[in-house]
Amino acid sequence: MNTPQLIDLPNFADTRGELSIAEEIKNIPFKIAAAYLARGIKNRKNAGDGAEKFIVALSGSLETELDDGKAKTIFRLDSPRRGLYVPPTHKVEMRGAAQDAAVLILASAPIAANGCNKEFKLNPA
Repeated sequence: MNTPQLIDLPNFADTRGELSIAEEIKNIPFKIAAAYLARGIKNRKNAGDGAEKFIVALSGSLETELDDGKAKTIFRLDSPRRGLYVPPTHKVEMRGAAQDAAVLILASAPIAANGCNKEFKLNPA
């Protein structure tokens, strides 16, 4: 899959609440190697690190701008029922996040391989 796209997740609701399901290969179009939870998001860029990503707004909302070097496309994420597939060739910028925004990012590459250690200065134990 080479095109960014919004993907609806299966969602189930009853008197106990709601459950949205994300499964690798089934509705996430890649094998998941890492998961990140980002909160308190300021404007943030990711330099197209070669990993596929699936981004879901767990709470709040934000804009996600994707850039493939030829064109830029903006997606608004505001529901845990829908996520954004990001091909490995696209740069990602998250901006305009609501104060309560929390985002789950699933990635096809492990943390060390996709640059997160350098960006956040993580020191794994």
